[in-house]
Amino acid sequence: MPFPEPEYSLHENQFYSIPMVTEKHGVEFFVKSSNFDVRYPLGSPARAEIENSVIRDYRNLVSRYCDVELQRLQWNKNLPTPHCAKLNNLEALRKEPLIVYGDGKQTLSFQYVSDLVVQETIDPNAKIEFRPNTEDDP
Repeated sequence: MPFPEPEYSLHENQFYSIPMVTEKHGVEFFVKSSNFDVRYPLGSPARAEIENSVIRDYRNLVSRYCDVELQRLQWNKNLPTPHCAKLNNLEALRKEPLIVYGDGKQTLSFQYVSDLVVQETIDPNAKIEFRPNTEDDP
């Protein structure tokens, strides 16, 4: 049984060339047809489902890029981490707690959790949620 073609792509290409932006977080995505707004009107449950998928896929993509940036920081602590910043911004914009595993005093790639400025610069009211440290994290 063949898989249906996706309704959107996070990257522009020859098939997905019409730019769209999610209503909630302004995440850009691309669709095939100018008929997209007719099939998925703003405010409809179907549009909300598509946009939630876009945001989830975008978060996963940015998270993978952030992981690579954090690994590269081990070789050169002066490298920028733009995808990690995007990920932090997205979490804060979603009004979800910023997750810290462990007590926040452990280091990862030369950065203390307390050095992050996300809460102060993006949303001073953002909650920080502490969770038990993962077993494989020293």
